[in-house]
Parts: sequence; C-alpha cells; structure tokens
Amino acid sequence: MQKSALRSTAALAALASLAILPVAPALAGAAARAANSVAQSFSTGTMRLAPLTNSTDPLAVAPGSINVQQKNDYFFIKNFGTTTLASFTLTQSGTPAQINYCRGQLFGSSPKSYTLCADGSTALSLGSAVSIHSPTFSPPLAVGEVLNLAAVKSSVQTNNISVSVTGANRPVSITNG
Repeated sequence: MQKSALRSTAALAALASLAILPVAPALAGAAARAANSVAQSFSTGTMRLAPLTNSTDPLAVAPGSINVQQKNDYFFIKNFGTTTLASFTLTQSGTPAQINYCRGQLFGSSPKSYTLCADGSTALSLGSAVSIHSPTFSPPLAVGEVLNLAAVKSSVQTNNISVSVTGANRPVSITNG
C-alpha cells in the first residue's frame, strides 16, 4: 500500500508541477498578403455639368444656372467635364416645374410635346421638387453628352434652374480582370 501511496503522491506532484508552468498565449498574428497579377489603375477628371438654352451652346449661359421663363420650355444639360457622370442634382427656385427628359434625342416636335420624345417614347420624369436628385444613369452620362429636358409649368413664371455635381455623382467602377 505504501508503493501505491507513493505513486499517487508522485502523480499529484507531477500534476502540480504542470499546473504552475506558465502558459504562453496563442498568437494569431500571421501576416496576410494578397497578390493581384492584374494591373490596377486610378483615374481623375473634372466634373462640370451645366444647363444650356440650346444643345449647341459651347458654354453655359450662366455658370451652372439658367432661367426658364415660359409656361413650358425646353433646356439642355451638357457634361462639360472630363469624366463620366452617374447622376446630378437639379435645383429650382420659384414655383417648381415638372422636369422631364429625353436621353439621346429631342422631344417630339410635330406636334410640339413636353412629354413625348422624338421617337414617340414617353419622356422620363425627374420630378417636380425644388431639389431633384437624378436617377443613376446607366450607362453614365458621357463626356460631351447632352440631355434634352423640358420644364412643364401650369403658368408663366420665371424659374431659375441650376445643376450641380459632387464626387458622389461619379460612377463607381471596380474591375478585376
């Protein structure tokens, strides 16, 4: 029985000696690295969008704004920048008009229309709020592209319309390949 007691004591002593050994914390700081064999690119450009009285104006009548004075009137917005634009903000002062647009074509002219495009399709609406955030255009508005817009009002009132763009209006493009 003494041998058994000695063995038990020795076992307990071995366990006790293990219990006082310092335990090193687990380290999970393995370095991670990603590799991409495809060339990466970054582009910059200027953003300049302006309203025009007609589609061939070389520059805006006033920096970023135009007066629409008739009951119903056409105007244009052109991308004068060096980068494409996914959207823009249009602001109206005075009584807001319903703003419609045709992309890539004029409004119907025979009969004169503010709601139909030249090909007979229905003009798209931006809305009639004082501040209108355009939809995200797909594809984005190309450099030099002109949108034909119509301000539709119920009476003759001067309406000052301005447009603006920020970095948030640039299209997001992530390509890998």
